[in-house]
Amino acid sequence: MALNDTEAEIETLIHPASFHAKILESRRGDEIYVLKYTSTKYLASTITAGKLLASNMPGYTWGDAVYVAPIASPRATMMYGGVGIVGTIDVRRFRFFDATDTKAIDLYQQWIGYLRPLFTQLTTTVHANHANQQLRNLFRGRFQIDCVIFPPDEPCAHYVDTNDVWLALTHWNPARQVAHGATAIVQNLRWCVIGTDTFDLDGLGYRAVIHPKLSAGRTFTRSGYSTLAAELVKAYNARTEVIITEF
Repeated sequence: MALNDTEAEIETLIHPASFHAKILESRRGDEIYVLKYTSTKYLASTITAGKLLASNMPGYTWGDAVYVAPIASPRATMMYGGVGIVGTIDVRRFRFFDATDTKAIDLYQQWIGYLRPLFTQLTTTVHANHANQQLRNLFRGRFQIDCVIFPPDEPCAHYVDTNDVWLALTHWNPARQVAHGATAIVQNLRWCVIGTDTFDLDGLGYRAVIHPKLSAGRTFTRSGYSTLAAELVKAYNARTEVIITEF
């Protein structure tokens, strides 16, 4: 297939509005609610600035982007940080590429084959992460893709479900090129979640340390700091009760 034909087919798969089930579940009117887990040390600065970071670290799945989950996949990125920040995206003019579609992936793989220097670097050198980053940035720029919907590629049992999706949101510079840095693409940021589990690396994904193995058969009770001492004695005597502290 010639490059022009491949690009014409790809263009038919760039949707002005996504009909993916998880997107529809997360949409309210013109907006999608999304969730970003991050380190507690970044919480104050993120909320104060009202901006998330479009990362440019090599190795990220779809290149330089803000990586979030739709609110309908609320646990799917919990292993990446202790606090969860919720915000909204105005998607009225968004262009979506659904990378959960095997046809879309086949066409992307055909397209990168035409970029011979980077494709050669990807397949024959130690610099595959760099090549992947450049290829995916170029692809999103070429087709002006605002959001890539893709299946999680770092599994975590009991947190990442088989039907979950992650989102790579493009931060555009003034020339409409894929960029990185602080961005207001996700608006109205609010701290809404605090995690209660911890996670260890496990092969190509993560392993939850507490849930479900250690949490099985236990009850969980919320307590404020002011009543914590009494609640801890109660939990100790109950043997199977665990206190979740609240501020």
